[in-house]
Amino acid sequence: MALQTKGDTAWFGWPKDDKLEELRAQWIKAATADERKKLAEAIQQRAFEVVPYVPTGQWTAMTAYHKNVKGIINAPAFLMWNVEKT
Repeated sequence: MALQTKGDTAWFGWPKDDKLEELRAQWIKAATADERKKLAEAIQQRAFEVVPYVPTGQWTAMTAYHKNVKGIINAPAFLMWNVEKT
């Protein structure tokens, strides 16, 4: 998402860069892994040139579980399966 540069056709304030959008479209349509690798390098180079976003930070949600809960899956989303109470 952060490398989308559709400008006015996207959400307000979104950056616009037609060259980066064209590279992204080519990457999606690429038939081989080698083509995708070359296009990924070109996308990264272009992103460093136009700087479509600046990360403002990272965060980690701190979670505590009662000692009788087990089977928690460590994942980016909270998953309820595999959990059991003993």
